[in-house]
Formats: sequence, C-alpha cells, structure tokens
Amino acid sequence: MAVMSKQDPSPAFVETVQEIMRLYRSLPPRPSIEDVAAAKPVLKTVENEEKIKLEEISMERPHEDVFDAAEGVGHGGVGVVEA
Repeated sequence: MAVMSKQDPSPAFVETVQEIMRLYRSLPPRPSIEDVAAAKPVLKTVENEEKIKLEEISMERPHEDVFDAAEGVGHGGVGVVEA
C-alpha cells in the first residue's frame, strides 16, 4: 500500500491541477438525456437526406463536353470545346 507524504505538492503540480480545473469549468454543460433522445431522430433524418443527395449526385451523368476536354488533357494537349 502506498504511503502518502505530508509534503506540499510542487508548484508545477499545483499549476497543472489548476489548469485542468479551469478547463473543466470552461466546458459547456452536458446535454440532458432528454436532449440527446430528441436529437437522435433529427440526426437520423439529416443523415438520410444527405445519403439521398449523394445517391442522386452519383447517378448524374456529366455532359459529353467534359469527357472531350478531359481526353484532350490526357493526351498532353488542352482540348478546346466550342459550344
């Protein structure tokens, strides 16, 4: 079993503990259980909306001019696309 000495803690130790306590007191209060429970469905809805948007974007087809320009760049030249 460890024996505690009656010696005063070092100034560095005291300063470190004070800094930790200052940081702890500066934290915002924890949300209540009710707040967390209410936020879960909101987060799920937002997540589903983002998933739908990403799926829609992934199904979009780029315009053919994009492929023509990319092909020109791929061959070392810069493709000029006229509209």
